[in-house]
Amino acid sequence: GISWGFPSPYLGQEKMGSGVSFGKLAGLSETELKQSFEKWDSDKSGTIDETELGPMLEDFGLLTGTESEMASRMEDLFKTVLPDADTNGDGKIDFKEFKLFVKIAAEKEKNKGKTKPAAKGRDSKALSDDTERLRKETAEKKAKEKAEQAAKLAQQNKEMKQRLAEAKKQGRDSKVLSKEQEQERKAKEEERVAAMKKHNQDMKNHAKNLKEGVEAQV
Repeated sequence: GISWGFPSPYLGQEKMGSGVSFGKLAGLSETELKQSFEKWDSDKSGTIDETELGPMLEDFGLLTGTESEMASRMEDLFKTVLPDADTNGDGKIDFKEFKLFVKIAAEKEKNKGKTKPAAKGRDSKALSDDTERLRKETAEKKAKEKAEQAAKLAQQNKEMKQRLAEAKKQGRDSKVLSKEQEQERKAKEEERVAAMKKHNQDMKNHAKNLKEGVEAQV
């Protein structure tokens, strides 16, 4: 049946850290990638929120370290990879865009250190320097905010998994999971994803309320 979490042969949580790379992720089968994408697409809308890439990559072992280190890593991905992967720029990622995200990130990882002239947007020539600079600043600010949200979710995801692992350790009396235990594990996994989605929505609502509050004062 479907394995929730990740099948141990390839990206087991015990081998997390420096050994896990986007290259490894890009080498997974379509089914394996689809499985993890669908776990986060719990409402079956066919898309996930961009900030949910945070806990998703943390699940894969690609986000490690402190929350600020994870934010810095996500900011880099949101600035250099996401604009090319989110082809319609709607702030949501469908499976096709997710695969593209992984592919671009893996190529970027492989070419690290090799400098390449920055590609200019087709319409940048028509824009004045000021407009271009403002656009870039806005995009960077947005990327930073999204990265911080994604890292916060990744951190909460990590802590929740640790708590679940502790509870599991205390309650483990046999090596083989019974059908009930397996169902319980799957339910806990679904709860974790649902909790992350709720955190994400709460953060967005909070940011929206703050923004509206500021605008109301102007």
